[in-house]
Amino acid sequence: MATTAVNLPIHEHPLFPSARCMQGECDGCHVNGLMYSGYFCNEPYCYVWFHKECAEAPAEINHSSHPQHPLLLTNDLRDGPCDLCGQKLSPPCYSCSTCEFKVDLTCGMKPSPPAIEHPLCHDHPVVFLKIREEKVSCVLCKESIEGPSYSCLECDVYFHVDCVHLSKEKRFGIGTMGTLSLYAVAKRKRRAEQSSALGKNEFCLRWFLTITTLDHYAANVTLDARSPSS
Repeated sequence: MATTAVNLPIHEHPLFPSARCMQGECDGCHVNGLMYSGYFCNEPYCYVWFHKECAEAPAEINHSSHPQHPLLLTNDLRDGPCDLCGQKLSPPCYSCSTCEFKVDLTCGMKPSPPAIEHPLCHDHPVVFLKIREEKVSCVLCKESIEGPSYSCLECDVYFHVDCVHLSKEKRFGIGTMGTLSLYAVAKRKRRAEQSSALGKNEFCLRWFLTITTLDHYAANVTLDARSPSS
């Protein structure tokens, strides 16, 4: 990878591309985790890192949630929440120079869909909800939801934004031994719970394997694994 510094809209100083694997917080999306092939600032007292996609965020975007005006990448913002997910904004973010509409970098570039008609995790459509004061638990992983979520209005159940994309059950043939059912549960680590080993862009997968043989014998196995979010 080239080592020549480039000027990008997201940062005031030139940024250097890097092929290193870096553990830390991205200065763009503020996700704490592993960064592969990102960018870093080499200025004294400004040694910050960015994910590649965050560093290359365009200076102006058109957003489906605010089609009447373009949104501009800015480091100047008033205190307040993201108008899409409801979480507190930290610069950089996207804002409308005409209106008060503003979103964080993640919601600007990869917004969660407002509704999912056929989610893998549930039998009914689910809708996106902003962060709320009311504390609810994810019906899939049973953990408390601290940020935005998805909800089935018919069943009054809630899902983490990460959990909603997981299949509740997958079946694999295992010959004459029977059927293997795979249950995936995502346990997302919120910023307040982060450690150096697991960031917001990673979550734990707990797989529950139920093996049922032709003799109706069942064995339950619980495995822990880590996987980056999509």
